[in-house]
Order: sequence, then C-alpha cells, then structure tokens
Amino acid sequence: MLISNRTSRLLGIGALLLAAPTLASCTTHPTDAIYTPAVGTNDRGSRVDVLNAVIVANEAHPGEGTLVVTLVNNEVVAAGSTANEDDELVAVGGDVTGKVKSAVTVPSGGFVVLAAKTAAITEAVPGIVVSGDFELGDEVKVEFDFANAKSVTLKVPVVANIAGSQFADQNGPADPAVEAGHTEEHGTSEGH
Repeated sequence: MLISNRTSRLLGIGALLLAAPTLASCTTHPTDAIYTPAVGTNDRGSRVDVLNAVIVANEAHPGEGTLVVTLVNNEVVAAGSTANEDDELVAVGGDVTGKVKSAVTVPSGGFVVLAAKTAAITEAVPGIVVSGDFELGDEVKVEFDFANAKSVTLKVPVVANIAGSQFADQNGPADPAVEAGHTEEHGTSEGH
C-alpha cells in the first residue's frame, strides 16, 4: 500500500508536533537559575547573600584596594514577632588583609551596600580597605565572616577605578584619562 507524498508529510509534521514538548524538556541547562550579569562575584548559599563583590584597585598603591559589595539578609521576622534577625559583617580575610572598623549591620529582610556614596548609590556604608598580593585583573580569595550566618568565601575580581564606570570614585577619584570600557593596563612600570 502506497501512501501519498502529501499524507506522509502531514504524518511527519504531526509526529514532530507531538514530540516537541518531550524534546524541549530534554536539556541539562537550568532555565530557572538566577543569573545576574555583573562584574562582581555572587553567593546566595548562606543566610546573608554576598552580591557583586569586587576589589577596586588603588592604582597609586599596588596591592591595595577597596572591597565593594552588597549584603542581603534573607532572614525575615514574622509579623508580631520580637525576634531580632539582623546580622553583622564582623571581619574579612582570606588572601586579603582588611579591617572592618565597626561591625556592619545587615538588617533582617534588608540589605546594605558597602561602597562610597555616589549619584547612583545614595545610601551606603564605606567600602573596606584591603591589601594583599594582587593587581588589576586578578581574582582574590576573600572570606566574609558574619556574627550569625556562616562564613562565605569567594574569588573576587580586582577591577579598575575608571571614570564613568559603576566603580568610579570607589577608591578615591577615578582616573579621568581612561574611559569606561577600555581595558588598558594600569599600575605597571610602563609609565602609568
């Protein structure tokens, strides 16, 4: 028995349409994973999220910079409760040396930005000055220690203090000679 060309095409298209949902679900790529396109490093595995962590390099002093980060406290107090779920950043360590001058409170269900105040960042706690064996482009292991949450250790990128970038003025005045987006080397012995 012969099936016409038109009938066989229609049967093939119908089979593909029926198989499409099954084929579409055959993937190992998570489509519901959180993705934040940012320069900094993120960690959402603790009671306190550490978001967009970077070290803004101090070009005048190699091996020094300012740790800039947003901390989000995921603990929320139930309505009517008198419990205090605030947390505090008490120290930073790892491959950097830095001092948290006074514990930084991360309010329950809230966040705190550690950065210099700018037009875009109107409410912030100053970033933490750190030092270590690093330079622009490196990734440095930084440990964040909290009063209540477990410690978080991340590889944090070292970025430039470039005029017009989101990290401008985070470590003193930004370099106005460099436009945001350029990848020039800074702090080398080539006269920069």
